[in-house]
Amino acid sequence: MTRAVTLPLKRYQDLLWTVEVEIEGERVDFILDTAAGMTCITPGLADRLGRAPFGRLVGHRMNGDPVSMARCGNLELGIGEAVIGHTTVGVFDLMKLLPPEWPELAGILSLASFRDQPFSIDVDREALTLETANSLIERCEGRPRLPMMEARQMQGFALDLFLALETERGRLWLELDLGNTGLVLLAPHAAELLGCADGDRHELDVAGLGSFVSEVAVKDLIYDGNLGATFFAGRTLSFDLAKGGIWA
Repeated sequence: MTRAVTLPLKRYQDLLWTVEVEIEGERVDFILDTAAGMTCITPGLADRLGRAPFGRLVGHRMNGDPVSMARCGNLELGIGEAVIGHTTVGVFDLMKLLPPEWPELAGILSLASFRDQPFSIDVDREALTLETANSLIERCEGRPRLPMMEARQMQGFALDLFLALETERGRLWLELDLGNTGLVLLAPHAAELLGCADGDRHELDVAGLGSFVSEVAVKDLIYDGNLGATFFAGRTLSFDLAKGGIWA
C-alpha cells in the first residue's frame, strides 16, 4: 500500500462491528474482533470456495471453555486495498452462536490477519484505517505507546493482545476485546486486588495511558480481565503488531 485507506466499520445488530472482505471475487461481511484470536471463515463460505476443511485447532475462550475447529490453508483476504495472505484460517460455524434470525456473516477477522499490516480503530468514527509506515508515524506522534503482551493459541496461529493495569503489587494483564460489547470484565482475583466489586464504577490505571473510569463486572475468567466497548469508546487505538506497538 502506498497510502492509508480508511474503511467503514458497520454495526451488526447494534452490538458488534463488521468490515467488508473480498475473497476470490466474493464480497462478504466479517466480524472484526480483536479477541477472536483466529481469523475464521464459516463452513458455508468454505463450501462456496471449494475448500475442504481439514485437521484440528484447539484453544480456550476467556471463561475457560474449550473451542475447536477445522482449518483450511492458503487463502487471501482483500481488505480495502490490502491483500493479506493467510497460510491458515479456521473454519468455524459462527452463526450457531447467534440468534437464527440475525443476518448471515461469512467469518471473523482477528488480529492474526494484521500481523504485518499496521492499522487503527476508531469506533466513534466507525472507521478502520489501514496505515502505511509514514501515516502511522504521523498519527501516533505525541501519543502514548502502551505496554502490551501477546498470547497465541491454536498451535500458534491465533493472536490475542493484552494491556496492563498498574496495581501496588504489580501489573494485571487484560485482554483487548472489540467483541466485548459491555463492561470491563475482571476475574475475582483481579477484582480483589483492585478493591472493587461487581457493578462498581472504578478508576483503572492503564499502563502508559493513565486513569480510565469504567463500570466493572466480575466474572470467572482464565485471564486477569478483559477491556471491551467502554475502553474503545472515545479513543483511537493504533497497532503495529510487527513491531509490538499499540498507541492510544
